[in-house]
Amino acid sequence: MVNLILILCIISIIFSSTLNIFSYRLGLKDGLNLIQGKPLEDAIKIPKVDFKKEEKLKEDIITEGLNNLMTYDGGTASKKE
Repeated sequence: MVNLILILCIISIIFSSTLNIFSYRLGLKDGLNLIQGKPLEDAIKIPKVDFKKEEKLKEDIITEGLNNLMTYDGGTASKKE
């Protein structure tokens, strides 16, 4: 059990050291690009999301809710039939 904990500690130290070196080198690269007037590169490529469909959906929900409020007559659907 002690050996397992020791191995996990060593692996986590190696992983965190590698991550720190990567982050440091990325920061140096970005700093040099700023000094030279070049645009910064993204560390991770994030896909762009189209929010127009979501906004339209929210508008449809709001419109439907307002229509339901305006057409409410105090009864239930079963009483209308």
